[in-house]
Amino acid sequence: MAYQGFSFQARVPDGWISTDPSAVHEDGASLVLLRQADLARPFTTNITVSEQRVRNADLPRFAAAYRRRLAGRTKQLAVMREARLSDTPPRQHAQELRFTLTLDGGDVEVMQAQFLTAVPTEGSGDYLMQTVLSAPADVYPAAKGELAEFVESLSSTWNSSAGGTP
Repeated sequence: MAYQGFSFQARVPDGWISTDPSAVHEDGASLVLLRQADLARPFTTNITVSEQRVRNADLPRFAAAYRRRLAGRTKQLAVMREARLSDTPPRQHAQELRFTLTLDGGDVEVMQAQFLTAVPTEGSGDYLMQTVLSAPADVYPAAKGELAEFVESLSSTWNSSAGGTP
């Protein structure tokens, strides 16, 4: 996938498939993966990757804004963990959330892990990548291991001929 000259590659974990972002109402995402074992469930376990270029990314502020947006669409939103993973480039911040979604008249307990990564670019901008795992609470422990496999395989590059500045 590519965004303003940046591109990333990752290995899709076994048992996961890529789908169009609109299939899970994530039109702004660059990549959406679905866990095949959960396709028949009311809520399908998914990994989404979104990218944007921002001015001086304040990762805790982005995480808080994400929670506010999520709170408007869910019930009983709770932050299970939140931590700054790195203050040196690439800066990273993570949070783990639990909430309830109402789907087709029934409630589904969902757990979510979000990783924000900011890579400095020339000037005052940052390339911000958001990686989110969303899974039913009972599936989350297994899916979290698969997310780790995916995140460890991520690599990104900058292509000066594709536009933008690093």
